[in-house]
Amino acid sequence: EKALTAEVGETVRLFVGNGGPNLVSSFHVIGEIFDRLYTEGGTKSINENVQTTLIPAGGAAIVEFKLETTGNY
Repeated sequence: EKALTAEVGETVRLFVGNGGPNLVSSFHVIGEIFDRLYTEGGTKSINENVQTTLIPAGGAAIVEFKLETTGNY
Protein backbone atom coordinates (compact mmCIF):
# COMPACT_ATOMS: atom_id res chain seq x y z
CA GLU A 1 0.00 0.00 0.00
CA LYS A 2 2.81 2.44 0.80
CA ALA A 3 5.40 1.06 -1.63
CA LEU A 4 7.61 3.46 -3.53
CA THR A 5 6.65 3.65 -7.18
CA ALA A 6 8.40 4.65 -10.40
CA GLU A 7 7.60 4.39 -14.08
CA VAL A 8 9.67 2.72 -16.81
CA GLY A 9 12.34 5.17 -18.00
CA GLU A 10 12.52 7.05 -14.69
CA THR A 11 15.74 7.23 -12.73
CA VAL A 12 15.54 5.95 -9.16
CA ARG A 13 18.01 7.25 -6.56
CA LEU A 14 18.37 5.37 -3.28
CA PHE A 15 20.19 6.72 -0.23
CA VAL A 16 21.30 3.66 1.72
CA GLY A 17 22.84 3.67 5.19
CA ASN A 18 24.14 0.77 7.25
CA GLY A 19 23.60 1.30 10.96
CA GLY A 20 25.90 -1.60 11.80
CA PRO A 21 27.24 -1.78 14.37
CA ASN A 22 29.46 -4.66 13.27
CA LEU A 23 28.27 -6.12 9.95
CA VAL A 24 28.86 -4.96 6.39
CA SER A 25 26.08 -4.90 3.79
CA SER A 26 26.46 -6.20 0.25
CA PHE A 27 23.69 -3.99 -1.09
CA HIS A 28 21.99 -4.82 -4.39
CA VAL A 29 18.58 -4.54 -6.03
CA ILE A 30 17.48 -7.83 -7.58
CA GLY A 31 16.91 -7.30 -11.30
CA GLU A 32 18.86 -4.04 -11.62
CA ILE A 33 22.34 -2.72 -12.33
CA PHE A 34 23.31 0.60 -10.71
CA ASP A 35 23.99 3.21 -13.39
CA ARG A 36 25.92 5.37 -10.91
CA LEU A 37 27.39 4.66 -7.50
CA TYR A 38 28.37 7.32 -4.97
CA THR A 39 30.28 5.71 -2.10
CA GLU A 40 30.30 7.10 1.42
CA GLY A 41 27.25 9.19 0.51
CA GLY A 42 29.48 11.67 -1.36
CA THR A 43 28.62 13.89 -4.29
CA LYS A 44 31.09 12.41 -6.77
CA SER A 45 30.05 9.37 -8.83
CA ILE A 46 32.96 6.96 -8.59
CA ASN A 47 31.66 3.97 -10.48
CA GLU A 48 29.11 2.99 -13.13
CA ASN A 49 27.27 -0.22 -14.10
CA VAL A 50 27.72 -1.89 -10.71
CA GLN A 51 25.62 -4.83 -9.54
CA THR A 52 26.49 -4.85 -5.82
CA THR A 53 28.20 -2.39 -3.51
CA LEU A 54 29.78 -3.01 -0.14
CA ILE A 55 28.54 -0.66 2.59
CA PRO A 56 30.57 -0.84 5.80
CA ALA A 57 29.02 -0.63 9.26
CA GLY A 58 28.22 3.01 9.91
CA GLY A 59 28.71 3.83 6.21
CA ALA A 60 26.45 4.96 3.40
CA ALA A 61 26.09 4.93 -0.36
CA ILE A 62 23.90 6.54 -3.00
CA VAL A 63 22.89 4.45 -6.01
CA GLU A 64 21.02 5.42 -9.18
CA PHE A 65 19.39 3.21 -11.78
CA LYS A 66 16.91 3.67 -14.61
CA LEU A 67 13.99 1.27 -14.85
CA GLU A 68 13.94 -0.62 -18.15
CA THR A 69 10.87 -2.72 -17.39
CA THR A 70 7.93 -2.90 -15.02
CA GLY A 71 8.15 -5.07 -11.92
CA ASN A 72 8.60 -5.28 -8.18
CA TYR A 73 12.18 -4.59 -7.18
